[in-house]
Amino acid sequence: MCQGFLADEPVAYVLDADPTVYRALRSIARSRGVRVEPYGSAEDYFQVSDPKQSGCILFDPKVPGSGDFGLLLERLGREGIHLPVIVISACGEVRAVVEAMRAGALNYLQKPCGEGQLAEALDEALRWNADNHQDILDRLKVRRRLGRLTAGERQVLDLLLRGLSNKEIAHQLKLSVRAVEARRSKMMGTMRAKSLAGLLSQAISGRP
Repeated sequence: MCQGFLADEPVAYVLDADPTVYRALRSIARSRGVRVEPYGSAEDYFQVSDPKQSGCILFDPKVPGSGDFGLLLERLGREGIHLPVIVISACGEVRAVVEAMRAGALNYLQKPCGEGQLAEALDEALRWNADNHQDILDRLKVRRRLGRLTAGERQVLDLLLRGLSNKEIAHQLKLSVRAVEARRSKMMGTMRAKSLAGLLSQAISGRP
């Protein structure tokens, strides 16, 4: 069993209409404390997806609703899901592998793949998830806080990110310096920032 995995139970989501991969992975995952969930289409998975869940995704590009590598991974990003993706496909052409990796896949296995290959790929994905999951959750928290800012507060934040002072922001927005300070103070509270540097760091890290 790999060390350093998350304390909560990771899930290996298998997006593949063929149950072969699911059955092979289920026995491998059991010893690693990983739950395996099969989905016959990409849409079935997105109906239950949770950005906070740890684990990984294994998918065959031929599964209904997946489109191509780029489209699926792009949708995962829009949905706020940043799990490592393992592509499992009968196509072993170099071009397909390159496209998948460029689109952001962590690994690419050609069918039929043995249990040893599946085990290695799963372990690699779980290590990646353990190393990155907390950072992902932190970014989600920041984005939720950013979403609670008013339009006026976002204006001030955008100008702060451009390096403008309170006085310069007041001049550009045709506000008093006191009004800018009030927006900034309220924004600091919403973002739970203790300093200007902390506020700007969150704003930068929370951008998509």
